[in-house]
Amino acid sequence: MTAVRRGLAPGFVVVTAALLVAPDGAVGVVGLLWMWVAALLVAAVLVGLVRRRTPGETALLWRIAMLLPHTERDLWRAEIVSVLHACGTDDERRRQVRGFLSAAPGTVLTSWRTHRTHRSRR
Repeated sequence: MTAVRRGLAPGFVVVTAALLVAPDGAVGVVGLLWMWVAALLVAAVLVGLVRRRTPGETALLWRIAMLLPHTERDLWRAEIVSVLHACGTDDERRRQVRGFLSAAPGTVLTSWRTHRTHRSRR
């Protein structure tokens, strides 16, 4: 896959040059090829940017904690630290982090519902 991405920029230049010198009858076909190469180049650039800017999974859990009510954040972070500290291997740690990430939407919704219910009863 990396070799394909490395060849996209030079390929884009070659296809652009071919489009500029193509006879009128071939402009449609070369233009279609140009659009495909351009789309692949843009997708490769976006994937590269996302990979560089995406935080690690543990850092992502810390940011997700900001979605919880203030009173729940520290408790949730303490639970994460406790569970990850007890993990013996990197595979087990990754599995636990993915479990926290997959349960995050439900955790956030439940926490806010509970928080609102307790606030309305006061």
